[in-house]
Amino acid sequence: MTTSPPPPHHFDHETASAVIESMADAVLLVGRDGRIQRVNRAAATLFAAPVDEMEGIALERLLPPASVERHAALVGAFHATGERSRAMNTRHAVQAVRADGSTFPCQVSIGSLGPDSPDFAVVRDITELEHERLALAQREQRYWLLFEYAAEGIVELDDDGTVTAANAAARAMFAAGDVRLDDVRPCVDDLLPPRSAPPPVRRHEHQLLRRDGSRFWASVIVQPSLDSGGHPSGLRLRLVDVTARVEAQAMLARSEALLRAVLDDSPNAVLVIDAADWRISYENTAARHLYGSALLTGHFGPETMTALSSEHDRARIDAAFERAVGERRRSGLRLPVTHPDWESTRVVDLSISPLERGTPGLELVLRSVEFGAN
Repeated sequence: MTTSPPPPHHFDHETASAVIESMADAVLLVGRDGRIQRVNRAAATLFAAPVDEMEGIALERLLPPASVERHAALVGAFHATGERSRAMNTRHAVQAVRADGSTFPCQVSIGSLGPDSPDFAVVRDITELEHERLALAQREQRYWLLFEYAAEGIVELDDDGTVTAANAAARAMFAAGDVRLDDVRPCVDDLLPPRSAPPPVRRHEHQLLRRDGSRFWASVIVQPSLDSGGHPSGLRLRLVDVTARVEAQAMLARSEALLRAVLDDSPNAVLVIDAADWRISYENTAARHLYGSALLTGHFGPETMTALSSEHDRARIDAAFERAVGERRRSGLRLPVTHPDWESTRVVDLSISPLERGTPGLELVLRSVEFGAN
């Protein structure tokens, strides 16, 4: 038993016309001579021309002059391959011309219903899509500029721990043309895969190694990076070089330690107090030795000084403290001072000096005149 071959396809003008007219996209039927045989109403609307004015004209009239040669080559290649359909612009928009001469970007697909049938072209206006693409490209460009030229170093890692991006500040920190995982490993070693959940945002300071072998201190914020859907994907590191601040703090700590050593060896009683509440923040050995019981409360102010001296000197003591606190000027006075542990009254020179501007601190130095301390 033999099976008859299927009947050949014939171009049914009535069926094709009905299908073409019902389509929302612009459709053009084009003969092998390059002239338009039929268009639907959507095409007339798109090209801003009546249907009867479009039918019979050369398709080239709907193209910018610069595109005519390329269009002919594409159509020729299409016919040579024997394909039934092809999208003419898979990467770039094709430009088309309306009846008024204005141009617009469009996507075009061409096809054929058979060797004796006209070609068809389906045209879609993508002006809005191109606007959205342009806006997206501009946003991406702005993001890249903000990323690349941010003052802080930014390094991004994917879920595998591979560095996918590093801006200019980050590259400069490591004195290299790129940033590698080993450069930032101390910051993220415990966060690398495998991990069961996105890491929390955290901030630490690390001493990191430059490519030239030198070291620097960085304040590092580690946070999850988000993909286009807003889901955690990889890590983002924000780095600020704080070497100058760390070194300055270390130098200040050494200076303070040296100063405290010098003050602790001084025969004069030295106190540093907070003028807001007279709380003692430092007292040297001489102060603890001479005024130990008076320092037990942790405070030393005008009331304490008056108690050690007398009510007769209250006005002088208050005035001296007021000059130091209110006027930020050094003041001093000589007072007779008594103490339960002393056999007699001693004469003391009290010096009150404000500390640096912006702080309420005062330095009190009490020198016993009888002992001739310096």
